[in-house]
Amino acid sequence: MREYDINLINILSKNVKTTTYNESEVFIKPIPEYLNSDGILDPRELEMAKKTLANRLKNTSNKNIESMREHSLHDTADLCDKEVIKETINLKYKKHEFKVFSYHLPGGFDDKPCVIFIHGGSFFAGGAINTENPMRFLAQESNAIVFNIEYGLAPENPYPIALKEILKTYKYIIHNSKRLHIDKNKIVIGGASSGANFAAVIANKLTNKRIALQVLYYPVVYLGLDVTPFVWDINEYKISKEYENYIIPRLNLGRADEKGDQSYIRYIFKLYNPKNIDVHKKEFSPINANLSKTPRTLIFTAEYDGLRIQAEYYSSLLKQHNIDVNTYRYNGIHHGFLNKFGLYPQAEDSLLIFADMIKKL
Repeated sequence: MREYDINLINILSKNVKTTTYNESEVFIKPIPEYLNSDGILDPRELEMAKKTLANRLKNTSNKNIESMREHSLHDTADLCDKEVIKETINLKYKKHEFKVFSYHLPGGFDDKPCVIFIHGGSFFAGGAINTENPMRFLAQESNAIVFNIEYGLAPENPYPIALKEILKTYKYIIHNSKRLHIDKNKIVIGGASSGANFAAVIANKLTNKRIALQVLYYPVVYLGLDVTPFVWDINEYKISKEYENYIIPRLNLGRADEKGDQSYIRYIFKLYNPKNIDVHKKEFSPINANLSKTPRTLIFTAEYDGLRIQAEYYSSLLKQHNIDVNTYRYNGIHHGFLNKFGLYPQAEDSLLIFADMIKKL
């Protein structure tokens, strides 16, 4: 059940502004109740920020991984008004067993588009449960078959295990496409946050294969911290003074101007990459890959996300390589809004855009 008025979806769909970042167009979705306001939080985000202000992560290295994993799991709303069938596939990469969940509408034997989606969680947390209801909704709205991967988490499963499991899933889908009624020319790969990092890495690996579209939610596409190919500038964020305490600390995830607290992001990168492999390699930082054969791309960012600058810079690089890319920025909210599906109208609006693009493949 939605915790907002359905009319907010109509407002979001009809009120789109444009701006440019690095000479590339970005579509701006304003706060639906405050269409002409800048520098403020969405009222739902503000309520959430007030609840969590006292629990900011300051020194994650002293925290228990299991407790952080438990905190990373989110209940989302079921907004489907049709039956959506869920199936479970058990796969194995070497000694690592993992599950893949699929969602689709009942009936029909025509080949359908396929979505492979990868949840976020800073490489070490989260789970397919976070994206189950959003992906069920996507299956309903797009009439695609959607796969949701429960990949192995770091540090128990460091680089490159999760990537190998995602590739294993892709190969399974290709090998079984006829039985699964999948159109191999309409395969979409997507992800959120660290999952979007995986998606972009895999899309680059499969440039000569059948990836029709990549969809990235607030992606981390660059894992370097000391030297960046983009300029991270706090002035890119319009922040009213009364909101500074709620916004500025949340920018640390992705902040790259040497003025923020990078302890958390350094910690999670160490969990994922314990061997200290060069993170500038394209397997970690897809922003450094050859982007000339990147598939059509859809990117969603949040205004008050420290990762927004690198995501929109990546979008501009794609545009420079003549890649068809559409980037939407939702004003007034933070990183991770897909996990607020049913609570934030922006999550539903983004999935409707996602579904519409699938239907146009």
